[in-house]
Amino acid sequence: MKFFIVPVNNGLLDIDYADLVEGIQTTATECYVKLRDIAAIRDTWLVITEVEFNTIKDNLFESPE
Repeated sequence: MKFFIVPVNNGLLDIDYADLVEGIQTTATECYVKLRDIAAIRDTWLVITEVEFNTIKDNLFESPE
């Protein structure tokens, strides 16, 4: 799998949705995504690690103290 931060343009992710495995929208303009290995990388994407992706995911579902 590949991991990226991708832009959200007019409410749509800048990806081929057939490649999407999992996504976490963090702001109105960006989303952390897990994509299939066959995904063609675009210049507008920022490569991240699986650890970075999972950290965002874990923080999203962490209960407030």
